[in-house]
Amino acid sequence: MLLAIDIGNTNITIGAFDFPDIRRSWRLNCDRSRTADEYALLLKSFIQSADLRPEDISTAIIGSVVPPLTDTVAGSIKLALRVEPKIARSNAIPGTRPLVDNPPEVGIDRMANCVAAHERHGSPAIVVDFGTTTNFDVTSVDGHYVGGVIAPGVSMSIESLFQGASQLPRIQFRRPGKIVGANTVACMETGVYWGYVYLVRSMVDAISGELGENPRVIATGGLAPALANEIESIDDIDPALTLHGLAIIHQRLQEQSQ
Repeated sequence: MLLAIDIGNTNITIGAFDFPDIRRSWRLNCDRSRTADEYALLLKSFIQSADLRPEDISTAIIGSVVPPLTDTVAGSIKLALRVEPKIARSNAIPGTRPLVDNPPEVGIDRMANCVAAHERHGSPAIVVDFGTTTNFDVTSVDGHYVGGVIAPGVSMSIESLFQGASQLPRIQFRRPGKIVGANTVACMETGVYWGYVYLVRSMVDAISGELGENPRVIATGGLAPALANEIESIDDIDPALTLHGLAIIHQRLQEQSQ
């Protein structure tokens, strides 16, 4: 079995694959203070919870946008599973290239989204990734990454409102009953929830217009199920898209080395 690990700024997501199918997935907070030993214990507990044994995992791949954690998590995999993980690099993916000004600066999560969108849903595609940031990743008809958009994420915006304005409270992310709020909390909830809905609607339309094509639109990330039903242009919800992309990258790297 393959273990795919996506290290993001807020969460680490992990998937156990009988390629191409994902068998189990887990999510934990991204904590830079944890040691490799601590992550190893967590990995073992996850695997055991799925009625798997450490020796069932024969290979692993890591995609990370948090460089200080990459070696720590790689070390935890070696400790827990006796496996040397591959580290996915944005500009070293067989069959998929970042067609942008500075290829090495593209996050591996965005490239993995591109790979999985092309393989699982078809291209051209727009991936809307609701994570720490809200990313729009654009895949060409032949499966290459051609760029995108980065906007503040929902949690980031909520925290900025709370930290930046002394009289505004910290709110929960939820769907308001109506647009016009009658109190401060309701006004903020509308601004965040419907603000993001209309951001995504308008951005998808604008990107599609600029491409001059009718791309497939895929939503992923933790908030995808909560928001996607409000946005008619979203064709598919694929919460584990990034993990699937890493698994496909691993398969391509394996085939390339043979």
